[in-house]
Amino acid sequence: MKPISQGYDPNFYAMCVVTDGYLSYREDSDLTINVRFINSFSLLNLGAGSVWYSFSGLRDHGILIPNTPCQGVVFDNRRPSAGLWLRSTDVIQVRAEYWCNS
Repeated sequence: MKPISQGYDPNFYAMCVVTDGYLSYREDSDLTINVRFINSFSLLNLGAGSVWYSFSGLRDHGILIPNTPCQGVVFDNRRPSAGLWLRSTDVIQVRAEYWCNS
C-alpha cells in the first residue's frame, strides 16, 4: 500500500514543550485545535514534573502527574475548546493527539 498523499487527514499529533512559569497560563494557547468532530483526544506528560492544563486559559481543568495513573488522560467524545493551555514548574514535553470524523 502506498502512503495517502491526498485528501483530508483526520488525525493530529503534536509535542508541546511547556516552558512557562508556574503561576499563570500564557496569553496564547500552547495548542490550537481547529477541527470540529473529534472522537478522542489524549494528553500525556513525558516529563518529571506535573503539568496543569486548561481549556480556557483562565483556570485549571486538570493535572498530569508523572509516574501515576494521572500521567495521561484520554477524553472520548469531547471536543475541547479551540485552544489548550499548559503550565508547569519545569520544562516538560506533553504529547497531544486527537482523532476525528472526516
